[in-house]
Amino acid sequence: MYPNRPYPFQSDGSITADGDSETIHKMGEIILEGFDTIEVEAGRFENCIRIRSKTVATQGNFSSLTHRVTWFAPGVGKVKSEWTVGSDRTVSELLSYRVAAVPAGSPKKRNQVDKQGR
Repeated sequence: MYPNRPYPFQSDGSITADGDSETIHKMGEIILEGFDTIEVEAGRFENCIRIRSKTVATQGNFSSLTHRVTWFAPGVGKVKSEWTVGSDRTVSELLSYRVAAVPAGSPKKRNQVDKQGR
């Protein structure tokens, strides 16, 4: 359905810290890898799109490489993300979510339905 090919990107941004202005250069790629079933505290999500990205940020003589994998569930959004910078690895995942339900015959009223039964 989606091609497994990198989407290159490049951006430059200026920041000011302590009165000094510096430029950060970012380059990387984003790859749509496929679809997975993901289990997190908020539940089990099928057909989650898996996106992998790699970013190199350079500021002066300093450079860092970031690898990130993110999963998005249909109708929900981001459910899990893992990223690595150097030897540091961080994982974030969805704990709970609410879906706005529209009662039949009343399209303008919305009730909140909690997916964890609260």
